Amino acid sequence: RELVACCRKRGSHEERVLSSQALLAYLSAIFVALRAWGAKVPKDHDLPWWPEPPLLPASVTAPQGLQLPRRALTLNIMDGYETLRLAIRLTTLAFGSDVDFVSGEATSEASTGQFWEPTPVQEFAFSAHMGLFHTLRRADITERALRAGVVGVFQVATTLLTVRSSEGFIVSIGWPVRLIDLLVQRTQGEPMLLVPVARLCTEAVRNFIVEVSRVRAISHVDVWRYLLLLMLKSMPTPQRALWSGHGQSQREVETVQMQVWKRGIVWALGHPHLLDCLDVEDVAMDKGAEAGSAGSRSSEGSSAFWTWVLGEMNSLAAEIAGGASNRATISRFLLDGYGTLLLSVSRAPTPEEHTLLAAEGSPQPPSSPDPSPSGAAVPSPGPPVRS
Repeated sequence: RELVACCRKRGSHEERVLSSQALLAYLSAIFVALRAWGAKVPKDHDLPWWPEPPLLPASVTAPQGLQLPRRALTLNIMDGYETLRLAIRLTTLAFGSDVDFVSGEATSEASTGQFWEPTPVQEFAFSAHMGLFHTLRRADITERALRAGVVGVFQVATTLLTVRSSEGFIVSIGWPVRLIDLLVQRTQGEPMLLVPVARLCTEAVRNFIVEVSRVRAISHVDVWRYLLLLMLKSMPTPQRALWSGHGQSQREVETVQMQVWKRGIVWALGHPHLLDCLDVEDVAMDKGAEAGSAGSRSSEGSSAFWTWVLGEMNSLAAEIAGGASNRATISRFLLDGYGTLLLSVSRAPTPEEHTLLAAEGSPQPPSSPDPSPSGAAVPSPGPPVRS
């Protein structure tokens, strides 16, 4: 509280910069404390993926181990839950205050952090990623710590990806990818890991996409790929979890399945930023073909992405139905998803319009044209149709 109050004071530029750096150093120390109780990992494996500009300055390095003074308040690191919850709350307080930490002026969009110094924020991004990484990889992770970890990944990611300096955004759009990949990799040996938090994963992904897309473009296909994988792996299926096949429990499971399917997977696939990413991939592939170069994974075009994701959806629908023999359930899921997706893509909505889709994640049918004075319908031009 004293650090935040110091950052709010109207002092010299140097004083406010030093105060903000001290606050971020304190937050970094809390996140790094979560690493001390985890097993060692190969070098740099717990650091964020940074695939695009802004490039990291040479001065940014991996955070060092936490050195706590003797009289410091001891942290509860039993399962990481209390420490992680404290770190997330302080992060929200630090970046979400209504006063800019450097200019000292009130702003209605403090979360964008237009005047933050890049290096302290990037060092904090490293520390936060490291703490979340070691919490999520714990073999003895509890459900409450897993829930806090999922919330922390997307809440901290949303905060960092919307923070600005005077030169633009500070943190790369790929910051959460390795954390999501860690959860996805764990489901190979623990298929039931994400099932209890399926609804939480879906809502966290939706909120992340909505909030970040308001400020900047989610412009990397691999980010979308891992967001989709998280929801795909969290879907409740008979192979991943056991429940009574009738009664209230069956209805609750079916409700969660439809939420993950329509509000999560299908909704994300129709987002304009993803479609724009795939358009860029196609352009890159065409340029590579014209130059006679062999395309890399990043320039395979949209066909490779759609082949992958539709194959995953087919496999998931069969798993939900309990096997390929239950064709009625499989067809119901796939037709519902494909119909909603095709309608969304053909209408080409803006990110704001896509956010305001129906509660179930389906776009509303276009309204009927207004009648003319003569009673004949006047055709409206309608939204642009994406090829």
